[in-house]
Amino acid sequence: MAIGLGLLFGISLPPNFDSPYKARNVIEYWSRWHMTLTRFLTAYVYNPIVMRITRARAAAGKPLPRRGKMTAGTFLALVARPTVLTMFISGVWHGAGWQFVAFGLLHGFYLVVAHAWRAWKARTGRPLDSDSWAKNAVAILFTFLCINVAMVFFRAPHLTGALNLLAGMAGLNGVTLPPSIAGLPVVGAVAGALGIGAEPGCSSAPCWACTSRCCWPSSGACPTPSSSCATTARR
Repeated sequence: MAIGLGLLFGISLPPNFDSPYKARNVIEYWSRWHMTLTRFLTAYVYNPIVMRITRARAAAGKPLPRRGKMTAGTFLALVARPTVLTMFISGVWHGAGWQFVAFGLLHGFYLVVAHAWRAWKARTGRPLDSDSWAKNAVAILFTFLCINVAMVFFRAPHLTGALNLLAGMAGLNGVTLPPSIAGLPVVGAVAGALGIGAEPGCSSAPCWACTSRCCWPSSGACPTPSSSCATTARR
């Protein structure tokens, strides 16, 4: 839309997003997501840092990468440190808050792991990418999961809120089912066996035992609905 509106006024805007959630790893994700920002950070932050470290290591006679292969020390100096520092700056650029610092550092960690995995493949002579649709599907889903975890910090109002939301996403605050799903007979029975409750306002079926907080599928004989249960069911 932005590109089309720009062309109406004779302005050619560069593409900025290219289906980032189809990325198979975080390296590919950042080549698809906010591409203009990625190019800026690469050209004016990451590359100068790497160039400075490379010149210092060359002057000191330390090993440098050869044909994509490098030692662990070289990887930490020329890939890990510049990547984490660049993503830290990216996080602070997005906003002044500890949640943005966590967002940047988490993406920096993701990128370091991805680069280390690819460096290991190059070192052992393995192909960097797979042609298997099953492996690519798993890689896309796993990348999407990692991106969503980091996005919690990006969208949260503060760091504590982000951690609380992640705890809820992981089920650390308990697991409940929405009334529309918990009211299904088979689902309700399985949820009750697993100790999973339903949100307030659940089904008014007679075989549901209700507490002050939520409704639970009963076992055995159908209980007599209490007044509080009936009130909850009517809601």
